[in-house]
Amino acid sequence: MMYQGGSLKVLKLECSFQNNAWGKLGSESMVVRLVKSADDSFNIDENEHYAELWMGTHPTCPSVCYYNGERKESLEHWLRLNPSAFGSEMDQHSDGQLPFLMKVLSIRNTLAIQIHPDKVSAQKLHQERPDIYKDPNHKPEMAIALTPFKAMCGFRPIKEVAKFTIRFITAEIKPFRRLIGSNNAMKLSKVSQTDDHVLHNQAMKDCFTALMNQDKHLVQNQIGILLKTIQDKVFEIRCSVQNYAWGKHGSSSAVAQLAASADKNLKIDENKPYAELWMGTHSNGPSEIYKDGQCKGKLKDWIKQNVDCLGSQVREYFNGRLPFLFKVLSVNNSLSIQAHPNKVHSEKLHKERPDIYKDPNHKPEMAIALTPFKAMCGFRPIQEVADFLTKIEPFRTAVGSKNAIKLITASKTNDMPLHREAMKYCFTGLMQQETDIVKRELKKLFMLVEQFNTEGKDASILIPDMLQKLNTEFPGDVGIFAIYFLNIITLKPGEAIFLEADYPHAYLSGDCMECMACSDNVVRAGLTPKFRDVHTLCEMLDYTGRQISRTKLKPSKVDNSQSGIEEIHFTPPIYDFAVNVIEVSSGCTKATLRPLDSASIVIVQSGEGIATNSTLSSPLGVRAGSTLFISANETVNLDIHSQGMLIFRALAGL
Repeated sequence: MMYQGGSLKVLKLECSFQNNAWGKLGSESMVVRLVKSADDSFNIDENEHYAELWMGTHPTCPSVCYYNGERKESLEHWLRLNPSAFGSEMDQHSDGQLPFLMKVLSIRNTLAIQIHPDKVSAQKLHQERPDIYKDPNHKPEMAIALTPFKAMCGFRPIKEVAKFTIRFITAEIKPFRRLIGSNNAMKLSKVSQTDDHVLHNQAMKDCFTALMNQDKHLVQNQIGILLKTIQDKVFEIRCSVQNYAWGKHGSSSAVAQLAASADKNLKIDENKPYAELWMGTHSNGPSEIYKDGQCKGKLKDWIKQNVDCLGSQVREYFNGRLPFLFKVLSVNNSLSIQAHPNKVHSEKLHKERPDIYKDPNHKPEMAIALTPFKAMCGFRPIQEVADFLTKIEPFRTAVGSKNAIKLITASKTNDMPLHREAMKYCFTGLMQQETDIVKRELKKLFMLVEQFNTEGKDASILIPDMLQKLNTEFPGDVGIFAIYFLNIITLKPGEAIFLEADYPHAYLSGDCMECMACSDNVVRAGLTPKFRDVHTLCEMLDYTGRQISRTKLKPSKVDNSQSGIEEIHFTPPIYDFAVNVIEVSSGCTKATLRPLDSASIVIVQSGEGIATNSTLSSPLGVRAGSTLFISANETVNLDIHSQGMLIFRALAGL
């Protein structure tokens, strides 16, 4: 069978994808899931936007033919050599170009308001302004929904538009009317009462043209006024679910359970990972305001127009921004060995490499266990690492014999700077070790486990269960050896750890609440398919060895006079965030969330009831997964309809 000009009629194509900023991120995008399904060697970047998959001959992203597993040539070139493939009616006019372009789209953020000209207009625009309109062809298009798909398309009936022009006519706020112009609004309202479609079209055109040509500053001002019509100081927010591959699948995930409980329209896919629930204003997962079952805009935009909601100190110190990001995590597979740079280092990394470090903010964080939660965090005391190096030869070889001797020697002194220096040499030596040596020594390590078991020796020194887990998830990865450097901690439900800047860690399994500075800034070096910045990580880390007990953050008890209610306060040594945990005992029917001089985000972990506040026009029903934004200095009263309730409340740490 010949490839060109032969009898081959069905071809496998390699299709190109576009990383437009409006696309969904990472594995939440159907585009990249299809690419990964077709090519298992493709590595998904969870921080990359995957917007469109193009299938066709368009020169922007042409498809390429595959034959016998080899990449051959462009589809356009093959079609020119095989014009009969078009069919009898097209082969004389094709010139290798398919008349259609097929795409898969995964949309996270709204696309532009747009229209496509007809054939004649397209050619005219291309001829007159080829620098802007580069394509002379028309572009009618059709979209077939793969998931619930939301779009704006076509003008509303004129009577609906007329209602918007008069909706605020009796109030002081008339933003839409002001933007289109009072005369245009009056004309549209008047002609909407007629059946004259010519007048309808002209009135609609005048109003829309006036809006599109309106002064930018006036538009922003009037949008701000419109957002302020949301008068409630307490309201429900709907939060973003992140489907990272390490998350627990389906209904085993606390994230999925809480999200589905809060939104009855959400159907849990048992084959899909549900890793994180984001509550806050971060651009990678912004929360939205919900009222009467409808989305009323992004929380970030509302805060921008109502900065007093943050509280006086928070508003001033954080320049009118909500300083924290609150999350629920459900961890099935281990996360990367990582650390978060401090504020100054974050800004430097962002300035020097904005393509990798997209966020200039620091990211200290705290995790509070919901279920038994296992993590690696912080370096072990140097004596423990020295013991591993002495007893485990593959580990000693992987870090390098000279480095190992230096650490073992340093461990016999009380010189802390020398301890940190030796730990840095060893850890850096491991992270920069040749891949072949790492894999060879890991094989020897597993053989050593087998030998211990065969001889009836205690293999616990080798930490075999963790070795097996990490090697299953990341076969042959250098990060597997990190179990001998880093503390392994298992938190009981309600216990917490604080991860300050430059503190190495990796979550391993379990469910937790997590609160952090509003940032997504991570430096990774092991146990990950993502970008590894080994040099930066090894240079920035805090190599101080700590006892495992010192990695936990102890809460303080809040003086709460309410009977049957226990409230504790986790206060890390930073200003960006703190977390209160409120537990309402069984039999208690009422509770009060006290006013704070900080905006807060509340999530109900268990229980159900009714929430009221003086600014609410009607009570809010709350249940597991319900998430509320509470403005500063607002009191929320709860009527409890269940046997107890568990609430987590994030706030600024000022």
